[in-house]
Amino acid sequence: MDKKHMNLIVISSPNQLKAELEAVTLLFEAGMQTFHLRKPNLTSAEIAKYIKLIPEEYTNRVVVHKYSKLANRFNIKGIHGANLQRIPGKTLSCSCHSFAETEINKMKFDYMFLGPIYDSISKENYKSKFSIYDLENALIAGVLTKQIYALGGISVDKIDELKLLGVKGIAVLGALWKNFEHDKNIDKLIKNFIEIKEKCNEE
Repeated sequence: MDKKHMNLIVISSPNQLKAELEAVTLLFEAGMQTFHLRKPNLTSAEIAKYIKLIPEEYTNRVVVHKYSKLANRFNIKGIHGANLQRIPGKTLSCSCHSFAETEINKMKFDYMFLGPIYDSISKENYKSKFSIYDLENALIAGVLTKQIYALGGISVDKIDELKLLGVKGIAVLGALWKNFEHDKNIDKLIKNFIEIKEKCNEE
């Protein structure tokens, strides 16, 4: 199969990081189109405060996890969660861990995360649930649609392989945030993002 353009989603670190909002703003300026805001330990009020600190021209690229009511308060892109109800004008997405799950959910959701495709970068001992054979079979069966975003262990060196396997989109977390959590090097973070984005855009 010919390598094609691949869609890219960035997921926030689950942790609160120093200089994170500055980094997120610069990621938007560098071309980040969809930012999943996932902070499991923050309250709805704390997530709302986070959104308020994002420049207003970029809030329509933000997808909020869990707190769907925030979609009525802010001009965000969408909400993410398996048990959430659709809100008119907003995207609705969920996370899946098998192709069977994606088949069950494909009519309800605009897109789905599927993983971990590779061993996780951000979570220790969170191992891949899929083999190359599984992905090849999914491609043949027509299961790898544009609704599915591969997640888990995805770094710039994995993108060509995923394109050849027919994956239409990826979601990245650890490839961007793991080093940033330790070195707080925003320039390096942005450089990593641009490398991933350009690799996704290669035909």
